[in-house]
Amino acid sequence: MAGIFSVFGARVYGDTERYLNVIHWIWGWQVSERPIGFLRPLGPILASPFEFLGVGAGLIVENIVFYFACAVLIFKIIEILSDNQRQAFIGTAFFVTATPVLEFGLSYLTDMGALFFYLFSIFLTFKFFTGNNYKLIPINGFLSGLGFLQKENGALGAVFWCMMILLARKFSLKDKFLNIFRFGIFFIIPIFIVQLLCYYYLNYTHIDWFRDEVIIRSDKETTLLMITARYTGQLFRMLGILWPIVLIGLWAEIRKRNLNRLLIYAALLPSSFSFLIWTTLAGVRAVFIFAPLGITLATFGWVVIEQYLQRIHKYAKNTALIAMFTVITAINYLFVFVNLEISFTDKVVEFLRTLY
Repeated sequence: MAGIFSVFGARVYGDTERYLNVIHWIWGWQVSERPIGFLRPLGPILASPFEFLGVGAGLIVENIVFYFACAVLIFKIIEILSDNQRQAFIGTAFFVTATPVLEFGLSYLTDMGALFFYLFSIFLTFKFFTGNNYKLIPINGFLSGLGFLQKENGALGAVFWCMMILLARKFSLKDKFLNIFRFGIFFIIPIFIVQLLCYYYLNYTHIDWFRDEVIIRSDKETTLLMITARYTGQLFRMLGILWPIVLIGLWAEIRKRNLNRLLIYAALLPSSFSFLIWTTLAGVRAVFIFAPLGITLATFGWVVIEQYLQRIHKYAKNTALIAMFTVITAINYLFVFVNLEISFTDKVVEFLRTLY
């Protein structure tokens, strides 16, 4: 793991300076005026106590904590869905070794924290539906609002909550409205406070950010071929050669016709594919949000493969499974390591253009 982290972890990206500016401002240092960083201040606030370890060290410490917290949440979520701890462990192993998790989650960014709030909201939503504890609604809403202050996609747990409530058969139309409304009130509170402060002191809000960062800086390459190729490439990088196992898992789940789980997958679809509202410039960092759904389906695919291998000797089966996991991980790391320097999707598009 240390060797993998040395290659993929602790990387600097374009957003890094924004977060460092906020951290250094908290420490009372002179910083350049980049108001966008103050729109999502939670990551820098959590990182600032550890900044004495070195420039940006607080972000790495914060992300390592969130990395292990996310692993626990992935385990709990899959355990609730499958009622199988072994399957949950496999899903956790898929998550902690996923190259985008290491590449972006353990770098000078706040993506891992955003994923934590998303996963925590999913977990709390499951706990609500299994226990009908209405005290979880304001807690879940407030934490999703905090997720927005970590990074915008950290608030996508709110989308999952709304979808689960809307698809639930046990609530009347009135109850659905009230549950979403209660959640929404507490979701808005932390976001509104920060927006108000940013507008008052910086004359800058998320509306300005959307105009500057999404509309003005939108990808100039708008051909359908390029956009499709890039999103396909980014989705592939998210799970790599786990994709055949994901498809096996999807096929197995459809065949089982477990309505409750199928409704959960349907509720996860909008947030899992929310990266489509961003430009392709956002890269795998935006596709990062697909991981929970993809990894969950991959664990069901893995169970199908295990059942198929039951026909052979126990030790041979375990050896085959370990070898398969090792090969999957190694190929994924090799692909991403090379793709850091060569964008395969862009090369494919350039080649296709020569054909017509």
